[in-house]
Amino acid sequence: MQQDVVPTQGRIFGRPRTLSTNLLLVMVLLAITAAAISGIATTLLLRHYQGSRLNQDVLASVQRAVHNPGIGTGPVPDGFGDGPGAARALGSQTLTAYLVPPTVGTNVAYVTSARGEVKSLSSADLAAIRVQVVNHPGITTITLPGVGTYRLATAKIGLTDGSTIDVVAGLPTAQLDEMTRKLVLWAIAIAIAVAVLSAVAGRFIIARQLRGLKTVAAVAHDVSELPLASGQIEGITGVPEALADGITEVGQVGFAFNKMLNHMEDALQVRTASEQRARQFIADASHEIRTPLAVIRGFADLAERVPEGEEEALRGSIGRIQGSARELSTLVEDMMSLTRLDSGGTPSLGEVDLSEIAANAQEAAALLYPDHGWAVELPPTPVVVVGDELGLRRVITNLLANAGTHTPAGSTVVLAIEPVGNRVRIAVTDDGPGIPTELLERIFDRFVRADQARTSGNGSGLGLAIVKAIVDNHHGTIAVHSDAAGTSIVADIPVAGA
Repeated sequence: MQQDVVPTQGRIFGRPRTLSTNLLLVMVLLAITAAAISGIATTLLLRHYQGSRLNQDVLASVQRAVHNPGIGTGPVPDGFGDGPGAARALGSQTLTAYLVPPTVGTNVAYVTSARGEVKSLSSADLAAIRVQVVNHPGITTITLPGVGTYRLATAKIGLTDGSTIDVVAGLPTAQLDEMTRKLVLWAIAIAIAVAVLSAVAGRFIIARQLRGLKTVAAVAHDVSELPLASGQIEGITGVPEALADGITEVGQVGFAFNKMLNHMEDALQVRTASEQRARQFIADASHEIRTPLAVIRGFADLAERVPEGEEEALRGSIGRIQGSARELSTLVEDMMSLTRLDSGGTPSLGEVDLSEIAANAQEAAALLYPDHGWAVELPPTPVVVVGDELGLRRVITNLLANAGTHTPAGSTVVLAIEPVGNRVRIAVTDDGPGIPTELLERIFDRFVRADQARTSGNGSGLGLAIVKAIVDNHHGTIAVHSDAAGTSIVADIPVAGA
């Protein structure tokens, strides 16, 4: 047994995930991503800008160190002038180092605090600075234990003896690092705030936007609960017009759903009507077949009881049996013809001369109903259509037989064939008493017959139903007009109608 499966967009911890949850997750994720990208970009841009300014300050510091009054053009004494005093003059929070060749003097390095205090760097710090300067001659960054991280720049001073001094000056990166840290924290805080706000606002917006989709889903659920298998078509309500505008996404879904409902309702109505016609056809056919079968059985029983020597009575019974058998055979043949027409099988198509068929059919009707007046009206040139010759022949024959059967002796029947545009009109008109009003609407239904007391025959009630089926298969139309002055049945067949 097939089980109902609920489609899901995904799962959260093993549970189904709805479309609204998916949209909310995507919205929050996009908001966090946008906030993160914005925060990272802002941090990098500001750090680059502040780093550029720091580099400019470092270059200015190294230039001040080069022009230190303690530096001359002659042999350089130890301490380069007044030592700490010269370092203090270069500015607060400045690292200054003079890397001197061993033959010239001694390396010195100082760092000043924000309060102007001067601290001499150790030999290990000097060694680390020399290695950094040698490996990275441009602007570089170095971290010294107990001192901090500094951005350094280097310049060279040439002495008169041909030797050079590496002058190193730098500024701390503490402010730049602190600014970066705060920007990162702010970016994280903003991303969290954006995520929360987008989740709250997104839930409200998505719920509002998907409200129409939930209405469509509710309508679909109600339709799925209807007993459609039994032909129940009442109670089908579509999506409201406001949600079926065909413009928005929900409107397109609602419009398509309403269109599907209309098609489904039409299909159910057609199926229900077809089933009702089939049941009615079976009931009518059973009723029609019962009468000749009863006659055959009755006269067959009577024939068995006819005494010897009563050949005339026996022949009468056999004649009645044969008549009922012919009636039954005609009825079965008509029913089979309707079945074939209903099945929509492909007939044998070709060019059909309706003028010739009409002339032959009129002659045959005059022989079958000699007490009627018969006339045929044909154009001077043959009227040719593309269609099923046997079917079109039966249309004309049945219409004439219907007029001959259901009009009293002495009536006049006129068969007319007339081209009208791209169609051919077949009209059979009589001057009989007309068709009762209550039968006009059902005249082309199956097993519908006029009052036998007002007619000269007893048909099966399938003749006009067969005519309409053949005309419909030729994409034509048929109509009946009747009053006390007579009846006219008109069929219009396209020239290429099959």
